[in-house]
This record gives sequence, C-alpha cells and structure tokens, in this order.
Amino acid sequence: MRKLLDLLFPPRCVFCGKIVPPDEPRQTCRDCINTVPRTFGPVRGDDPVLAAAPFMYAGGVRRAVHRLKFRGKTSYAKPLALYMATEAIRSFPNLPDVVVWAPVSAGRLRQRGYDQSRLLAEETAALLGLPLADALEKTRETPPQSTLTDKTERRRNARGAYVCRDPEAVRGKSVLLIDDVRTSGATLHECAVALTAAGAETVYGLTLAAAGK
Repeated sequence: MRKLLDLLFPPRCVFCGKIVPPDEPRQTCRDCINTVPRTFGPVRGDDPVLAAAPFMYAGGVRRAVHRLKFRGKTSYAKPLALYMATEAIRSFPNLPDVVVWAPVSAGRLRQRGYDQSRLLAEETAALLGLPLADALEKTRETPPQSTLTDKTERRRNARGAYVCRDPEAVRGKSVLLIDDVRTSGATLHECAVALTAAGAETVYGLTLAAAGK
C-alpha cells in the first residue's frame, strides 16, 4: 500500500516541491540541501536566551514555513524537525531536560486546527529522546509578529502574553523552547520569562528559521 501511495502521490521537497525519493527522511531534494540559506550557529544578542535555528527565513525555507503554518502541510513537521534536532545537538552545550513550545492562542488554534510549533516540538523531542511538556499557555490574542516591523513593537506585542501553567514540568530543569520562526526574539523572550518565573533553570530557544540574523 505504501509503495502504491508513493507512486500516486510521490513525496515532494519541502522547500521547492520537486519529487524526492520516498526513502529521503529530510524530504529534501539535492539542490535544496546545498542551497537553502543556513545560519551560522546560535545567537544571544541582547536577549538572555541562547537561540539557534538551522535556516534563515528566506526563499524555500519561508515557503516551507508558510505551507506548514497556513496550508495544512502538517506532514512537513517530521522532516523539518530533523534539521532542528541536528541544530540543537550542534549549537547547545548539553541537551536540555525537557522540550516545550511557544503556543498559539486558543482562538488561533480553533481557526487553524493545529499548532505548528507543537508539531515541530513533538517531532524534535522524539528525535532527541526528550520528554515533551505542555507547559506554556498564551493568554491573549496578539497581532502576528510578522505584521510588525519594529523590534520595540514586537516586544510590546508579546509582553505578558504567556504564562507557565505547569511549573512542575520545568522547575529546576533546562528547557528547550521551540517555535517556528525567530524574528526579533520577542516571543522566545516572553516565553523564557514565564518559564524562568516558574523555576526553569536554563532556557534554550530553537526555531526552524531565523529572520534578520
């Protein structure tokens, strides 16, 4: 049955849409493996969260994020998480104790039907052999960060929007915080504030893509 499905609906590159071999776990064509825009390791900037991402938010990576986030391509989460898990091993000094994600609001979850960051977190946690905790909650609707161009506006938009609803899951632990895209770092920062207030010892940020870094 699987071979028949592959013939009828062959897997396609998550970045450009070309047909790829069914046994390619990253679901990436050879051209994109060599040309998708990569980052250069973790960054801290003016934020206390050490954050990493395998890709820059451009070209085929941007298209992959949009398909995952807005077009129901939930199957993209598994191959994309392979890149994220590899980046976590490369970028952070030690693997954290637990994985959490930056959640969407309840209203956006109802509208979309799924949380793309949760999907990425589930797959990344499984690949790294780490437990997953549903520890964060977004308490209010906010305009999408992508619609705001100023870093100050993004910080203000995200401020106080997240709380840790399961302190026991993170208390005294190092936490791997996952989101889809890092722009100004405001979302990671606010989630880290909530996690630290709940007793998390260290918070590392991991996203699929980074914009402007």
